Amino acid sequence: MVRKRQWTKLAIAVFIVVGLLISSWHYGLFDRNSDKDSHEVRIAYLRVPNDELLAMSQGKLKNKLAEIGVKAKFVEFDSGVEANKALASGSIDYASMGITNAVVALAKQIPTELIWVHELLGETEGLVVKDSINSLSDLAGQTLATTFASTSH
Repeated sequence: MVRKRQWTKLAIAVFIVVGLLISSWHYGLFDRNSDKDSHEVRIAYLRVPNDELLAMSQGKLKNKLAEIGVKAKFVEFDSGVEANKALASGSIDYASMGITNAVVALAKQIPTELIWVHELLGETEGLVVKDSINSLSDLAGQTLATTFASTSH
């Protein structure tokens, strides 16, 4: 089971690299004819315990990009909102973020191309309520708490 997870994580990391490469060629960030030129790509990431951070911590992503002459600069953000601001200002080239902020970027017409949905949380998220709450209508007039700028919105 552990070995299967390792292969899955590696496959996902490779998928990220391929997506970045396709996008780089698409947007002309580097020229395939200039093998000696090194280009820097600024990649935003969120501090979330997932396969992306694992690939970064092991140097896999940076090494794969270096093989084709791309220097990766990783920039940490606390939220997808901040990453969107950086995308809009042009201070980063790529951003990893939750689906909510990706949709916001597209809706606000930030020059963005959604190339991959990192995680589908599905049944891993839920609403915790008091025992007296049995239906959605029982929430009427109640106070709800949630984290800011996240998938809970």
